[in-house]
Parts: sequence; C-alpha cells; structure tokens
Amino acid sequence: MSVTETRRKLALATRIGSYPFVFGILLAFVLAGALLAVQVWLPWFGEYWERHKLLGQGIYFSFFFFVVAVGSVWSWRRRRGFWLSTCGFFLIHIVAVFLYTNYVRAILVWQWAIVLFCEGWVFAIVLVLSTRHVGRHAQHQRGR
Repeated sequence: MSVTETRRKLALATRIGSYPFVFGILLAFVLAGALLAVQVWLPWFGEYWERHKLLGQGIYFSFFFFVVAVGSVWSWRRRRGFWLSTCGFFLIHIVAVFLYTNYVRAILVWQWAIVLFCEGWVFAIVLVLSTRHVGRHAQHQRGR
C-alpha cells in the first residue's frame, strides 16, 4: 500500500469520525436508493422473496449469528487457530441448517432464538478449547 492510499484512508476515517451523523444520513440515503432501485427495476423480487422467505430468514439469522459471535470474541483474532475454528464451526452450522431444512422442515423464527442461543454456548466452548489446544501444540513444537 502506498503512502498516498494510506493518507486517503486516514482522511476518510477522520471525516467519518468527525461527522458520524452526516455519515449515517448519507448511508441511509444510499440504502433507500438501493431499495427504490430494487422496487423499480426488479419488481419480481417481491414475489421471489415470498416464495423463498424461510431461506432468506436462514441466511439472515446465520449471518447475524456469525457477526455477533465473531464481534464478541474479536480480541482473540490473533490467537492460533481462531479463524480455523470459527470458519469450521460456521461451515458445520451452514451444512446442518441446510440438511435440517431440506430433510426435516424449515426452521421458524422463534426456533432460531433457541438454536442461536445453544450454538452460542457451543461456539464459545469450541473456540476456547481449540485455541488452547492449538496454542499448546505450537509451544510443544517450538520446544523440540
């Protein structure tokens, strides 16, 4: 990254930090424009959404869970095995949701709260154990 690019990014970050209210309004206008464009140029999108509403909810709740889970343990991101454990856990989550939805039935909104609560605890335990194990394994390898 060149010095000029770094200065541009810092200037943008400074402006956003100086005027967060204006940035929020600008972001709202961009989102409103995107929604209006979808309604005008893609009118069939509403019909598509009604047919695949449960799939959309599954994607939304999985994405929401991923953001909240990674955000809550963001300070651990430099630990060995963090990203491997996190991505592996969410890959298993996506496959399990896909298989359950296809072979059993769709997960309803009220059931997502229970699923995400239980998965949150499992994620925390898996993350603690896996990062601890990988860290010990790396120390053991360095000691040889």
